[in-house]
Amino acid sequence: MKILFDYLSIVLFYIAYQFYTHVPAEIVYFVNSWLPISLVPANKSHAIYFAILVGIIVAGLYTLFQWLLDGKSTKLQLFTFLVFLSLGGITLFLRDPAFIKWKPTVINFIFAVILFGTKPLAERIMGGAIDASSQIWHKITYSWAAFFVFIATLNIIIAYKFSESIWVNFKLFGILGLSIFFLMLQALYLSKHLQVKE
Repeated sequence: MKILFDYLSIVLFYIAYQFYTHVPAEIVYFVNSWLPISLVPANKSHAIYFAILVGIIVAGLYTLFQWLLDGKSTKLQLFTFLVFLSLGGITLFLRDPAFIKWKPTVINFIFAVILFGTKPLAERIMGGAIDASSQIWHKITYSWAAFFVFIATLNIIIAYKFSESIWVNFKLFGILGLSIFFLMLQALYLSKHLQVKE
């Protein structure tokens, strides 16, 4: 259930982008009255700015909710929100969508650096329940790090070589689909090499 909420801001970002031209003008003017972003109703080129605003609000509320519920937010969740807030805020201020397009690349690249520079994360997470050699744990961790580098690179290629609409679709469906596929490959690998502890 938690992973669904983690993707909530991404999903609502996508929905806000796709349906911005159908958002009533009154809502757009209400947003303009509270924030100096000067959105124009039904203007497709402003959809990205509206989507960023929705995404930041949802991510911020979710981070706050987790903090109120558990007494804290996870470092990963807080880091993701701060990157979104920073790059999204710069995008809104400068009116340049190029900044928000760097968000998946920045986050995935930092994940890769963390994985390359620490004790195998998979072992820390699953080592108490599963027996495996140190070599296998390293392979799993480094394969995830390589995957994050791949996603970070692919995101930039799509952001600069294709249209904004294609990038928005990739941000939700592309990254999610590739992540699920890679997770399935990892599960297949684990099933052949690991033994569950008694």
